[in-house]
Amino acid sequence: MDTALIESWNTAVKPNNTVYIMGDLFFRNTVSADDYLQRLNGKKHLLIGNHDKDWMKKADTVRHFESVDRMIEFSDGAHKITLCHYPLMTWNGVAKGTYMIYGHVHSNTGAKYAQFVKCRR
Repeated sequence: MDTALIESWNTAVKPNNTVYIMGDLFFRNTVSADDYLQRLNGKKHLLIGNHDKDWMKKADTVRHFESVDRMIEFSDGAHKITLCHYPLMTWNGVAKGTYMIYGHVHSNTGAKYAQFVKCRR
């Protein structure tokens, strides 16, 4: 992440906005995650991804994140929503119109699992 990305984030995200980060926030970074995180606006919630383990060992996650979880379930008032870094084949309320939001797959439609993941954009 560089200055341009931080500026773009802060233009879109105001200090009181809630942001859910779907994991893999930093990967092979040479700058401390704390240095970046202190500059990013918003009340951040992290869904742990497979590339988050190393930087999380060195960062002050309690200071920078409202929550750090593997999965979160909540309601926006109209819908129940499940967040997880990984796509799930089933989740609480799947047959009742709930939503599943995930990261990890990077729109990799050629992967074997792609036939099981229905993407809406």
